[in-house]
Amino acid sequence: MLYRWGPLATRDPATGLLDRDGYFPRDTETLWQHIDIAAACTEMQAQVSRARQAGLEFTHFDSHMFAHFEPRLLPPYVALAFAEGTPALVVRHWPYNGQDAPRIAGWIREWEDQGMPIFDHVTGSPPATSQEDRVPHAKRLFDALSPGLTCFLVHAACDTPELRAMAPDWPFRVADHVAFQSAELSNHIRQTGVQLIGYRVLRDAMRARL
Repeated sequence: MLYRWGPLATRDPATGLLDRDGYFPRDTETLWQHIDIAAACTEMQAQVSRARQAGLEFTHFDSHMFAHFEPRLLPPYVALAFAEGTPALVVRHWPYNGQDAPRIAGWIREWEDQGMPIFDHVTGSPPATSQEDRVPHAKRLFDALSPGLTCFLVHAACDTPELRAMAPDWPFRVADHVAFQSAELSNHIRQTGVQLIGYRVLRDAMRARL
């Protein structure tokens, strides 16, 4: 990506939230190696506050590039979601760090008992080799889904000058947008028996239990 994001709450490199260019690190491994957990919690709250000030309706909390899927970050991330009565992207069947997996599995059971929707699986449509194969590619992904609640990630976007300037893979994002608007794919999904829902449904179900 050519467009970079930086933290709202700090400009201090010692927090581990900024790389040498002054933006969030490009990969999670670098982030996890240097992050100050207190600073990360402050940043999460700052982002929530900024979204609220903008008048946005919260349907869910996401973990961009799965940055919060780390034992030190996962509990405060989920705690913030609970405080807002909003689902957070948490996946049950995920290759969490081996030595921490049993502990995280215990947390997930507790969070689920408290009303947090937990995804069983996560999949999605990654960049492909051509724009034309997105519908059959998506069909294969839906055909391969396992039973349970799945988070299906799609990087769909409308073709705009801004998108072309910021995303080198913009043709695939546009192609995904076209594919997931197509009647062909919609009909195929119905035939598979997959039930499509959005985060708003999960949020309302969560709030009914809290």
